[in-house]
Amino acid sequence: MSISWLNWGNTVKMAKAIGMQDWADKLNSVTTVYMYIGIAVIATTHEYLFSPIECYFPTVPSGKNFEKFTTQLCFVTGTVAILPGEPIPQNDAQWEAAKRDYKIVYYQWIPFILGLQCLMYYIPYLIWQAFCYNRSGTDLENLVNAANSAEGKSGDSRVAAVNDIARNLEDIFYKHRNYSAGQRAKMKRGIYNKLNFIIPSKRLGNNILIGYLLIKVLYVINAISQIYIIRKLLDLDKNAHLLEGLSFGGKIAKDLLSGRSWRDSRLFPRVTFCHYPSLRHLGATNQFTGQCTLPTNMIYEKIYMFLWFWTVFVAVATAVSIPIWFVRMGVQTNRNRSLKKYLKVSEALDYTFTKDRLRNFDLAFLRLDGAFLIDMIARNAGDLVATEIVTALWKIFVERYEGQRDFRKDIRGPPPSHHGTGGANSLTGDESVDSNLPPAVDDEKKPIAPSPQGVQPPPLPPKVADNNYLI
Repeated sequence: MSISWLNWGNTVKMAKAIGMQDWADKLNSVTTVYMYIGIAVIATTHEYLFSPIECYFPTVPSGKNFEKFTTQLCFVTGTVAILPGEPIPQNDAQWEAAKRDYKIVYYQWIPFILGLQCLMYYIPYLIWQAFCYNRSGTDLENLVNAANSAEGKSGDSRVAAVNDIARNLEDIFYKHRNYSAGQRAKMKRGIYNKLNFIIPSKRLGNNILIGYLLIKVLYVINAISQIYIIRKLLDLDKNAHLLEGLSFGGKIAKDLLSGRSWRDSRLFPRVTFCHYPSLRHLGATNQFTGQCTLPTNMIYEKIYMFLWFWTVFVAVATAVSIPIWFVRMGVQTNRNRSLKKYLKVSEALDYTFTKDRLRNFDLAFLRLDGAFLIDMIARNAGDLVATEIVTALWKIFVERYEGQRDFRKDIRGPPPSHHGTGGANSLTGDESVDSNLPPAVDDEKKPIAPSPQGVQPPPLPPKVADNNYLI
């Protein structure tokens, strides 16, 4: 039920967001990045094109532009948040103590902090892009884009595009096999067959999937660390412990819902005090204390309250998607059910279709990375294109590989012909036979009994939609 519910998110189309990502990844690398860019532009405009702070000084010396000068000075050096009812410091020592505990210096840095947060959300996507291009042996993003382009084609051009994608996937599945011999290679293949999420390896066919799951973990770590970094950089409450600092968004929302006035909170205060103890004037050193208003904090309070809830939502959505991918890809029944669905839609199943043939197609030909790539193509290009690609791969598997090679134990290298049937490469020897798979039958070696003249062979049974052969 949870997997079906999350699949609903794939129906939401994001413009120009086609790639090796699911909807949770796009929340991080597309939606959130654009959101932070827009908010950063608003904050920068308000900060540097309008007046972010206004200060009032009861006594001012003679001369021009004193208030303008001191206002800019308070903006640069920071102000002190003193709540109503709290005593105002009377000497330098008290002011130093108040500045140490309640000085606010974050508002002039918020546009840059928002830019840093935007970059942090984009870095995992850049790492994943580099991985898809450099570590997979081909450009996986281009492969998914080609599948998405094939969706808009028809006729021979669509068939040619689908077949080209299928041949590229065949090359990925085939050329990255582990052909090494020896006890160590045999042990690695044995561990992979039992625990295929333990050893990430391009040769064993799980490198892309495990890399993708690690990127998801990086997205979750990024979201959690951003909340902590916000608390440290904005210095919202120095006396709060870690959990209180991480939950400042909830604290702001609680204050607003309970009707608590902003005057009673040091989170984004509107009125602060500015004290400058050594302002030189006509050879003398004077102290000045002013009261300042920060109208930008009205905006920043709402922005960061929203961003806190959004970050929590994105972190939870990404964290939930990780075990769902484990279930979707790690459970063979789920993979086989998905493959069978595509093959049934394309009417590629006949009376010869069995569970063992589908299992061989999944475990020996596609493997985890293949099933993962098909799933990504379906999520970004649509189920129709995915169905055609799986059908083309099934045809390649049946014509070239089925009953000829067991890639999970094969160490002899690729067959000499790329488009041949592979009949000359039939497995021989104990090391090339998987006892868990059904025995292969070589049609070329089967004796063919001559049929009597004038007697027609019995017709083949019709396709069966649901019988003992199907899973």
